[in-house]
Amino acid sequence: MENSSGKIFISHASKDKKFVDRLVSDLAAHGVPVWYDKLDVRLGDSIPGKINSGISEAKYFLTVISPPP
Repeated sequence: MENSSGKIFISHASKDKKFVDRLVSDLAAHGVPVWYDKLDVRLGDSIPGKINSGISEAKYFLTVISPPP
């Protein structure tokens, strides 16, 4: 069941992709809708355009911050 309160836009570094994949999967399993580049940007899409749309349509913004190297 999709949450009607709006999507969570997930921002992350590419090195955190494995962690974010799991996070998105866990959120989806609990019915939490997310905007995630891997799911929402398709081949041929304008990446900046899709990101701007995702941000403007999201109700929440989640930033995954990885530890420094």
